[in-house]
Amino acid sequence: MFFRRFIVKLEEKLFSPGRVLFQNLNSYTKDFKQLISKINKDKLQEVEVITHGVGSWRFYPMGINKDEIVYGNGFEFQKTPAKNINDLIDEVLKKNPTISFEIDVQYPPENHEIRKKFPLNYGCVIHDIPNWEKIKVTSKATQYLQRNSIKNVLNHFVNCKYYQKSKLHIEIKVTEECYGNQTVNCELICRDLAKDLLEFIEKYKRASNENWIWITSFSPKALKIFRKNLPENLRNSIEYSLILGYQGGFIKSKLAQLKGFVPAFDEKIKLEILEMDWLNCIWFSIQGIPNFKEEFIILNQKRKERNPNIPNLEFNFSTYQFRKEKLFLMLLKHGKYPFNFRSFLIDIDDK
Repeated sequence: MFFRRFIVKLEEKLFSPGRVLFQNLNSYTKDFKQLISKINKDKLQEVEVITHGVGSWRFYPMGINKDEIVYGNGFEFQKTPAKNINDLIDEVLKKNPTISFEIDVQYPPENHEIRKKFPLNYGCVIHDIPNWEKIKVTSKATQYLQRNSIKNVLNHFVNCKYYQKSKLHIEIKVTEECYGNQTVNCELICRDLAKDLLEFIEKYKRASNENWIWITSFSPKALKIFRKNLPENLRNSIEYSLILGYQGGFIKSKLAQLKGFVPAFDEKIKLEILEMDWLNCIWFSIQGIPNFKEEFIILNQKRKERNPNIPNLEFNFSTYQFRKEKLFLMLLKHGKYPFNFRSFLIDIDDK
């Protein structure tokens, strides 16, 4: 028992030492917005706050245990039952109606029985890629996944008119094959997501005309395939972000892979960024890319060399890898930046 508690505490410190308590949410985000206004190249009308895992580090669905329970992080390893996504969204937007959400979307393999049982509603919100072979259509886990399908989340979001003030950042979760030459499952997931989002992209517009759906992924290939599967006239009706992995050797690589495959930020990824003229934003962590300022200056310069009319990339950094005071110092030490941070990503703990 003592050893289990020790491991849990270690995991919490390792994965999200900088998470913010729910009651401190507004003061925390206010401080980071003020910091960004000091260091940004330009004065932005608004700095977006994005909550990692729909605003709940503790109760966001992470995986499925042997008892068919969809679990969150919590203090009990793989035992804290996840809450429903729409309930978590409601709770955060009561506190601050302008906060945005990051969610992970998963789809079962092509011939899975869940697709046959629920042919119009089988995309689900959960962080880790499930072991689909072990998930039966009658299981408790499937019931949770059905309640928390991407379509149910989107319908709730638009019916409550949340999209007028808040945004959804939908991460395409893919396996390592979506970074190489094999694309069968990658094609399937991206095609399914494009199909599920089509109605919402077409029908629901902000009064300001600003796009409220963002698609994000660690995989440049996933972003490209997703975009290709939208009708050409709608491809710019959403925004696109690429999540960068890590720079460093073997140890950095192993730490980065603890919750699934993460690519290295290497020359191949950099070249793909240069070729994606439609890419809007880069997500990163200072832990993963310590010399981010120099790297991002070069990226924007090289994109301008290829296309002088292309807008500069903007950036989103995650805050939960470090305590607030330490992260402030890490950002401030670089002085003024020649680019803009458009947003930042936080973990909220609602214990």
